[in-house]
Amino acid sequence: MKKIAALAFLCLITLSGRSQDSIRVSKNEIGINLVPAIAVLNGSLGHFVNNKLQYKRRINSNIWYKASVAFISNRNSMRQFAPDYYITAETDTTRSVKYSFNNVGNEFNISQGIEYRFGKKKIRQFTGADLGYARSTNYDIDKYGVYKKDFYNNVTKSGGDFDFKNNILDSTITRSSTKFNSIVLTPFYGARFNITNRLVFSMQLGVTFKVGFAEQKFDIDNSNSNPDSQRFTNFDFTTSGLLNDFSLFYRF
Repeated sequence: MKKIAALAFLCLITLSGRSQDSIRVSKNEIGINLVPAIAVLNGSLGHFVNNKLQYKRRINSNIWYKASVAFISNRNSMRQFAPDYYITAETDTTRSVKYSFNNVGNEFNISQGIEYRFGKKKIRQFTGADLGYARSTNYDIDKYGVYKKDFYNNVTKSGGDFDFKNNILDSTITRSSTKFNSIVLTPFYGARFNITNRLVFSMQLGVTFKVGFAEQKFDIDNSNSNPDSQRFTNFDFTTSGLLNDFSLFYRF
């Protein structure tokens, strides 16, 4: 992935230099994040894929309005995540065990922002900030089981152990889902490279501040028609690497 990015970076600088004198002044730009495509070609597509579409509108020579829509998809299902494993209690003949499965769901994000551009024509830098809204849902499953100790000592640490009914004295499954409605602020900095009169390549890094308003619902053994629920506020801070936003724009 890094080698492909470096080659693309060098090629685009060369192309941008050739097209410096013929760059047109356009009022609109539309772009797509290339990271998923590059990851597929490089065989390094991760669990989370940031599918992002952006639109930019020129206000004056240095200031642009921008809007974006992103869908961050989780390629792994709940069962593909290795569970966390805990021994909660133990006697001479039994052992109580808890398995926790967690799945971070897909996220939908829309945002608007202002971008300020500066620097030379062929390689222009930019900075600014986006303010947006994000919605996502996380899922958790906790499995509690009381095993016969002599049996448990001979089995692997896997959630599948709960299928051995003859060796489980008691079991409970608690499911929960947490829906997040979040306000997202992302200051950013990046650079743009003119490929042709119409095409522009852009790389961006940023810091994300997120305030999530969450509602969590619990259901025990699928027996509760009105699950218990609670509300809470979550604060999150993340940084995104250079290749988090690696976009190609078309000017018109």
